[in-house]
Amino acid sequence: MSREIGRRAQRRTLLRLIDRVFEVDPGIRFVALYQDQYIIAGGMRKGRSSLDPEEEAHDIDLQLARIGEITHSWQKWFGSLDTLAMRYEKLSLAYVPLKEGRFLVISADTGLNPFNLLEKMKGQLDFDQLSDSIP
Repeated sequence: MSREIGRRAQRRTLLRLIDRVFEVDPGIRFVALYQDQYIIAGGMRKGRSSLDPEEEAHDIDLQLARIGEITHSWQKWFGSLDTLAMRYEKLSLAYVPLKEGRFLVISADTGLNPFNLLEKMKGQLDFDQLSDSIP
């Protein structure tokens, strides 16, 4: 199998997994799988609009990557990070570190508890599939 065919197959698999995340709860607004500071799969739920201005999106991606670097550095004292969750006035946000420099970001309506949402997801999805290496 050529490397390009392998990448396309992985992209299709990732897109299906992202679709499955959206199926977990209708309150999920945004799902993205990042590789360092780049989104490799995901986006807004159809019919929902982003709360952040488009011209700020790249800066937010860089900030999310920085959050990952910071939380990773704390692991030497606190152990492995499972989830970082935040609840804002307008949304809930969950950050889940994965393998291979990847992380998952999920935003949801503020009424959803991000920890409960992630527990529900972990019962239905295999997060390790989101870390499969590109061939």
